[in-house]
Amino acid sequence: MVSQRPKSAATVVMAAAENVPIVSGWADLTMTLLSLHHWSDWRTGISEMRRLASRRLVLTYDPELHASFWLLRDYLPERTRAPKVEHIAEELGGDIEVIVLEVPWDCVDGVLPAHWRRPAAYLDPQVRACCSGLAQANQRVVDRALRQLARDLDSGMWEQRNRELLAMNSFDAGFRLVVSSEA
Repeated sequence: MVSQRPKSAATVVMAAAENVPIVSGWADLTMTLLSLHHWSDWRTGISEMRRLASRRLVLTYDPELHASFWLLRDYLPERTRAPKVEHIAEELGGDIEVIVLEVPWDCVDGVLPAHWRRPAAYLDPQVRACCSGLAQANQRVVDRALRQLARDLDSGMWEQRNRELLAMNSFDAGFRLVVSSEA
């Protein structure tokens, strides 16, 4: 991504979230977008966010709601490393606002539940490659799950099991925007 930026863009500092080589208070805002669950120590990373700016933004997901998404619930049960939203808010400190972000039925982003109402999309290797949760998973497990999904789509079982989703325009997959600020 860094190489795709225009040459006139602001300076890039590449570092681990847990150790950012920037002077305290330098930034107006720090943020992380669906990456906190990949950090080796999310609490230390949030401490860095607090050190760098008085305003912080974390896009994360509620692990319990996320796990109830049909693809994970029925085909790819996984254990997540994502901390609970309330624990993130506690670490962020300051004035906290938690905003629910529902996923529209026609979402084109590569997040795991983007195709919640279009299950056949998960059979497309290009769709899976854009989703870190699927791209980084054990591919034998993913392949077996996708074979079962294809069978369930062909038989009508998926539609029968998830009928209520087909009438919905958006879906709460657990995404939460946690906004923190201090005076």
